[in-house]
Amino acid sequence: MSRLVQVEKPRQAFGKLRALDGLSLTVEAGEWIAVMGPSGSGKTTLINILGGLDSPTSGSSHGWRRPRGPRRIRLVRYRAEKVGFVFQQFHLVPYLTALENVMLAQYFHSITNEEQAAAALRRVGLADRLEHLPAQLSGGEQQRVAMPAR
Repeated sequence: MSRLVQVEKPRQAFGKLRALDGLSLTVEAGEWIAVMGPSGSGKTTLINILGGLDSPTSGSSHGWRRPRGPRRIRLVRYRAEKVGFVFQQFHLVPYLTALENVMLAQYFHSITNEEQAAAALRRVGLADRLEHLPAQLSGGEQQRVAMPAR
């Protein structure tokens, strides 16, 4: 396996509050991880660093630094190709169907292909829900629409 991302003793401070203090972690390609802990333990801060949304105050984060190009472009490429987020809030567009919401996500990856979007929804068990609006879907169905299916 190849290393997808690695953080070495990152520290993240917000004033006097240390949100993250010295955890080291390596994630290999194809590996799934779950980050669990009590409220305020630094889970969101760690995820933001792993996803390239934030940089640690000190320590290092590797993975998104590998691609060549300006930092912003490297981060965009890293987020598009290497990591995915499933947010607590699904942020689906309420007046677009499930299929249209997936196609909107495709648009941000410079593609829009209705058949690929429909196939992605079929893969997650939503074949009969393509034309439903988010309000007509259960929470679990909305989450599956929101997941970046490739």
